[in-house]
Amino acid sequence: MVEISYLDSYKQERHLKFTHMDEFFRAFAGCLTVPDHLKVTKVIINGHNIEYSGVIGDLYRNIQARDLHSYL
Repeated sequence: MVEISYLDSYKQERHLKFTHMDEFFRAFAGCLTVPDHLKVTKVIINGHNIEYSGVIGDLYRNIQARDLHSYL
């Protein structure tokens, strides 16, 4: 499971949840309805915080570049 916490335009924390990594990659490779400039506060993959610091728009590339075998 992938859980993403981010701050919306009103600085309210919001959450996205994906059951599988494939679901996450499909959502981010396609047209995700969350604006790219929003700040990500936490990314949890199968119970592990991956310590990502950045915006939604950079998350996809960051996740693709990581070796996630230890999280899966």
